[in-house]
Amino acid sequence: MSEQNLGITEIEIEYARLKERYVDLMIRADYMEQYFNAMVYGSLFAYEIDATEDKLISIPDLIADMYKCRKNSSYNALLKLLCRDRVSETDCKVVYDTVSREAILKAYRNGSRQISIDYLGKGKEDRLTWFQNRLFLIQHPVSGNIHAIVTIKDVQKEKMRDLNLQKRAQEDALTQLANRSYMEEQIRLALQENNDFHCLMLLDIDNFKLINDTFGHQTGDEVLKTFSKMLITKFRKGDIVARLGGDEYLVLMKNANPA
Repeated sequence: MSEQNLGITEIEIEYARLKERYVDLMIRADYMEQYFNAMVYGSLFAYEIDATEDKLISIPDLIADMYKCRKNSSYNALLKLLCRDRVSETDCKVVYDTVSREAILKAYRNGSRQISIDYLGKGKEDRLTWFQNRLFLIQHPVSGNIHAIVTIKDVQKEKMRDLNLQKRAQEDALTQLANRSYMEEQIRLALQENNDFHCLMLLDIDNFKLINDTFGHQTGDEVLKTFSKMLITKFRKGDIVARLGGDEYLVLMKNANPA
């Protein structure tokens, strides 16, 4: 085979390799675009960052205009401004520490591919609202840098639903006092503390069965509700009043000395 033919063959092989590489990169790019679209669905805002180089790859127009940032601006610098202006004071530090550039790189090194945090932020008219930040961590197929797709969702309805479900699991359905299982957990926690004195008080309503038998269970229920409201007023704000069942009540007074 002549040297000329050998050169052509090598060029053809290199061309085929580059073509295959190009197709592979196009497939990856299409996959990343679909992945991005799936992740940002339902979000208020979504943008992409390069955590390795601490820069913004894309940024929503509203945030860009509000904070005078643009593509290639520092992600950490923007995050500090967002935490200062849009996150409640109590949650500001934990949000920054959880989703900062350094936290992203550490999470990726440790094998995590998602970061999620719920926090109280400032919504419409600066009202405190529950939001969720979710970051999806990926390695860029060309540069090898660690990127993150950052999404911000309003989760107020979901959070309120979860809190209501949690509250209902801890409440007596009739009186809205604490129920037996919640009281048992609080007693267990109190006994683990190093305080000197706690007080448990067991109460019931004398002749309650007579009320039910004479006036009916509906009237008996109203008596229980009224008694429960009165009982709460007789104890300190931090004391826990629970209905064990029927007309039996239990009160936990934490840090109560004998006097």
